[in-house]
Amino acid sequence: MSQFTNAGTLVYYGTTGGSIVNVIGEMKNVNPPSIKNSTIDVASHNTLRKDKISGRVTELTDMTLTIGYDKGTTSASLIPFVSSGSTLFFKIVYPNAETWLFQGICNEFKPLPADIDNPSELRADVTISCSGSMSLV
Repeated sequence: MSQFTNAGTLVYYGTTGGSIVNVIGEMKNVNPPSIKNSTIDVASHNTLRKDKISGRVTELTDMTLTIGYDKGTTSASLIPFVSSGSTLFFKIVYPNAETWLFQGICNEFKPLPADIDNPSELRADVTISCSGSMSLV
């Protein structure tokens, strides 16, 4: 069993690979990207079984974050990047010091519903479309 929890996971972004220093503040939930490898079904009548081989094409899935939305924090600074479509550099740092580095486009910033019957802090969902490869440091 791991001795670490996921509490304290931080996500940073920057406009260049050497400037990934802006922490995304007030994070509530981090759903990191997964790494997928496509497969090709090579089943045949001769084998009568489902065999697969690697398609040798890897993909990073989208990353989603739920953040406390405060226009005075770095969480709001992501909004202009949705409009510009700029590629950003991201870094996820886990409490055990494992670090993931990758690039992506911030393609959605969605404030969550305001419910009068269940008031809570202002939150937003942010979706990052990841691109390229991921480095584990």
